[in-house]
Amino acid sequence: MIDIQLLREFDSKIFDSFDKRFFKLNYIFFYNFDFKIRKIKTRLYTLRYKYKFISFFIKNLKDNNLKDSFLLIENFFLKKIMCIQKFKLKYLEHKFKMYLLLIPNVLDSSVCLGKYDYNNLEIRCFFKSYKFNIFEIKLLKDLESCEKYLDFSLASKITGSGFVILKDFLASLHRALSNYMLDLHVFKHGYMEVCSPLLVNTQSMFNSGHLPKFYNDQFNISGTNFWLIPTAEVVLSNMLLNMNVKNLKLPLQFVSKTACFRKERGSYGYKVKGLIRQHQFDKVELLNIVSPNESYNNLEQLVWHAETVLQNLNLSYRVLSLCSGDIGFTASKTYDLEVWFPKRKMYIEVSSCSNTESFQSYRMGYKIKNKSSFYYPHILNGSGLAVGRILLALIENYSDSTGRFFIPDILVKYMNGIKFVDF
Repeated sequence: MIDIQLLREFDSKIFDSFDKRFFKLNYIFFYNFDFKIRKIKTRLYTLRYKYKFISFFIKNLKDNNLKDSFLLIENFFLKKIMCIQKFKLKYLEHKFKMYLLLIPNVLDSSVCLGKYDYNNLEIRCFFKSYKFNIFEIKLLKDLESCEKYLDFSLASKITGSGFVILKDFLASLHRALSNYMLDLHVFKHGYMEVCSPLLVNTQSMFNSGHLPKFYNDQFNISGTNFWLIPTAEVVLSNMLLNMNVKNLKLPLQFVSKTACFRKERGSYGYKVKGLIRQHQFDKVELLNIVSPNESYNNLEQLVWHAETVLQNLNLSYRVLSLCSGDIGFTASKTYDLEVWFPKRKMYIEVSSCSNTESFQSYRMGYKIKNKSSFYYPHILNGSGLAVGRILLALIENYSDSTGRFFIPDILVKYMNGIKFVDF
């Protein structure tokens, strides 16, 4: 959420950012709405002052046994007017807040101008040569229809479309990947591991920026205040709420592996079917809370932590800086990591690393005390990584033409010494 004072001041940086995002802010509507609220607040202040002033005279009249009925009547009506104005103010403030919550974050000046994903800027590529890259058989099709290891039809009968059941070695490899990623981020990169709940309340979803903007993409538990998490970012960002503002030492680094739930599965078709698009998927989430002057250096570090996973798995990938029209609602700047899928002959996103600056901390009203002043900390998040997509990337990159899948060296110990599997 943007600091309302910056909108009131008509800060040119903000409105330039809106233009780059192709977002149209109705400034006249904003100004009139804001003016109406401030006018009511001013009137309430005047009424309270008058009410207290009259109350003071009533007390003096009583002390001197003088009649005070005319003043009592005046205060009675003042109190009624104040109640009406308070109710009106509460209603308008709620409507205004909901309006402000739909305004996207301000972009960093380094974000390139563009409207579509093909306008994203490629920063760097990392290529690996593979021993197993000849697809003489339809290996991908055979695997994704192989009920021995993954079963879409059974999951559809049990739950519905958009879900899958992993079995046997594929379930073990999925777990091995998750454990490897967690170990790397905890023991090498210094993150604190967090076991996150999969349900959060409505306020937490507002704090992280997933509500109200993405209301239609979320799973709500009917008749309750609970939502299934779309990402562990919701939990990790809200951990600020229980921290002491005076003694908090930054930076803070959290990592959590959770199931994630989203209604929108995106586009359909051969190249994005199966494990690529699911309503439920596992993801290792990284979240950093830092001081404002360190956030962009921290963003580069966060991206490197995600890249390290890909390099250790010997996967070819590229890093993209997202353009202004493709960047997320809460982000000021975002890097995407895309892995090369040789069977599909395309890059597919496996991680998105963003600096939201103070957007989320301002939404939750969390300020940190620094000597004699307060500031809103910057919050950064990134996938480290999406487990299902990496699983499929390994299968495409580490399988030979005979249908044999070779376990990457770094995962062998997580697979109890198994080095290859035939399927």
